[in-house]
Amino acid sequence: MIAYLEKLFLTIVDAVARTLIYNTNAPKVGAVFRNVPYALDDSKQRMDIVCPAGDSRRPIIVFIHGGGWVSGNKDNYLRLCKCYAREGYVVFSINYRLAPRFPFPLPLHDIALAIEWIVLHASEYQGDPTRLVLAGDSAGAHMAAWFAAGLRERQLFDNTTIKSSLSPNDVKGLLLFYGIYNLKTLKETGFPGIWSAAKAFLNGASEELASPIYSIDSSFPPSFICCSERDWLCSQSLELAQQLEEKGVLHETMVFSKNQYPEACHPFMELYFLRCSKQAFKASITFLPTVLGHMECE
Repeated sequence: MIAYLEKLFLTIVDAVARTLIYNTNAPKVGAVFRNVPYALDDSKQRMDIVCPAGDSRRPIIVFIHGGGWVSGNKDNYLRLCKCYAREGYVVFSINYRLAPRFPFPLPLHDIALAIEWIVLHASEYQGDPTRLVLAGDSAGAHMAAWFAAGLRERQLFDNTTIKSSLSPNDVKGLLLFYGIYNLKTLKETGFPGIWSAAKAFLNGASEELASPIYSIDSSFPPSFICCSERDWLCSQSLELAQQLEEKGVLHETMVFSKNQYPEACHPFMELYFLRCSKQAFKASITFLPTVLGHMECE
């Protein structure tokens, strides 16, 4: 019951904020395709596709929204996706089925289905599937990291009946904003309401199985990790960064100081006008060529 009430409250807040705040003053892009189905089982299995101007093949960003697995919507990130498209990326922004009704691993089944669809249809939108990056914030960052880990540790997919034709090297990098990577230590963060949401998501599943941090090796994709000291989830990002450091994985960690950036609270990437959001976006754009190579058009 608590998770459903939390879901209702967050859904109302999102609906108001996306109208009044999140998507105002968006840049112009080449084209936007809304609510494209990647599966037919549920109305949530839809994505937005945001294309830069021009007709040359461009690298791909697959963006997975946050919301504690129980709420959130791709519609909150339309402006952010347009900003990435303005920089020359084709952005596929995914909705997925939500807990409590659809617990782990069903949202990750949707992520896998969506990525399969994107690889198959990318060329129709001038996307280059050989240059693909996964991105997400909060629970979306969790699922991006989990999927990337599963490509390398196939036991994760086997244990959750997820199918994927992608190889470990098909995901070139990750953009991870204030994510969740270790459900075993999540309760210790003190994030209000996060543990009730996590329990609704897990629905009795193993915390370790649902945590990407336990399946990271040296082949994990290069990662941009961004968080804020004022965010309860900051320790999750620092824990991931330490694990990547120990495994020798290329990564960049951007942590906003609570003294210099008092505005940098969870989830700041939706609030594009904040100084921290602008700097985080710019840093992620600077990071991408290190994993994708040059941005010259084919």
